[in-house]
Amino acid sequence: MAKQTIGIGAVANDGTGDPLRTAMDKVNDNFNELYNLKIYNVLNYGAVGDGATDDTTAIQNTIDAAKDGVVIIPNNTYFVTSLSLNYSTILQGTGWGDYGGGTILHSHSALPIIKINNVSGQSWSYGATLRDFQILGNSQADDASLRQTGILIDTEGDILIERVYIKYCGDYAIRLGNDYHVSKVNIFACRFQLNTKGGIYGRTVSSKQVNAISILNNEISNNYSHGIDLVGTNVKIRDNIIQGNDGCGIFMSAADLGDVTCNSYNTVIEGNYIEENKGGNIYMEYWYDNGIQFHVKTRINNNFLYLNTSTITKEGVTAHITTTDASGAVETYGFRNFFLGNGNEFTGTAPCFDGNDVLDYTALIEVTRQYGSLATYYTNIDNATISIEGVSFAPPINIGHVPVTGITADQLHSATQLTMTSPINITTNPQIVAGYQGQLINIIGNSDINTLTLETGNGLSLDVSKGPMVLTNNDVITLMYRVNTWIEISRSTN
Repeated sequence: MAKQTIGIGAVANDGTGDPLRTAMDKVNDNFNELYNLKIYNVLNYGAVGDGATDDTTAIQNTIDAAKDGVVIIPNNTYFVTSLSLNYSTILQGTGWGDYGGGTILHSHSALPIIKINNVSGQSWSYGATLRDFQILGNSQADDASLRQTGILIDTEGDILIERVYIKYCGDYAIRLGNDYHVSKVNIFACRFQLNTKGGIYGRTVSSKQVNAISILNNEISNNYSHGIDLVGTNVKIRDNIIQGNDGCGIFMSAADLGDVTCNSYNTVIEGNYIEENKGGNIYMEYWYDNGIQFHVKTRINNNFLYLNTSTITKEGVTAHITTTDASGAVETYGFRNFFLGNGNEFTGTAPCFDGNDVLDYTALIEVTRQYGSLATYYTNIDNATISIEGVSFAPPINIGHVPVTGITADQLHSATQLTMTSPINITTNPQIVAGYQGQLINIIGNSDINTLTLETGNGLSLDVSKGPMVLTNNDVITLMYRVNTWIEISRSTN
């Protein structure tokens, strides 16, 4: 069928319409010609829009004809299997259609409902825009190669998904990447609900990058797994409502990929309302074996998080924000430059961070971990011979010295200053009283004369390659309590 260039909302003039309609068509045609707009209406390519007739071919033919033009899909429900865009096409509907009217693409296929992929022979396809319509699946199951994904983006470059409502898909509402790099994707003011796998999925691995992803001002709720399931580079998750998902609100782990290298860099989680997600509101997991998976420069600022312990169903999740080791092979050091910043407000009955109620909405945690090297900054310790430092802004409390019988419970306050009067080599086990799971302490020396010596023993596991730790002036050892043992994370000696 020949191309027809018409204005949005107009119909093709066949010479039999009323004079007013003919005049409006001419105005629209002149406007389009003046601004070089190429607008294509799927009805002019044979689409029916009755919700029963298969309109896949008609709509695909319209997209292929338009290439870098605008494809208009007027009000109605269109039955489709799978559509493909590989140019800077604008796919324009007339609204979500949930309450009458609007544009609905309804699919019973197990294939991705819309694929944005590469121009033939290229690894990129710039500028596709999807706007103002609903994608409605029927929960077709994922069978590895055939997935009822709402939108599969498998290309690089300047893609905008705006005011699109996706529900009842058997896979994710949006899947970023399958065979190619994915970059510069903006997902704005959308709604994703009741999808089997979850809302948004993507993975940066050594052979495939997911980069520069902006997820802004969306509602991602009541999906049957995670709201956002994403490990990528330069990811911005801002001003969204993420609530009631059966998995986590925001899930940052690539354990599903097994023993491969997959890392997140520069993720910002800011200004979101995150509520009652059954796998915890934010869950960050890393894997370290032959493949290395870790998180670098994650910032969590100014979010409101509500969670009750009665809501949590995922095993091992105990808090709003959980950081954990997926492999169990080594101590937790999969996070570099992790910032839990000012302005986060935690409410409900669940602990806020890694199972502990040590923070409030004014707290700041700044952690740097790199392949076993750990530095934490919680408070300043001054004029101390030995300092035991935990998570707090409180000033150090001077409570005496470390006896030869070991560091006691009252000396494991969030910030403790211990004035030593002589060198101490602790002679009893345990050398340090038991802490709580995940607790971090820094023991800091401030004297070359009055030293403290720690050795591997019951309840304390030091790096076997380095041997005992003798704390002199400005020496630091960092310990984490895991599985009934204080484990050395790092040490710094002068």
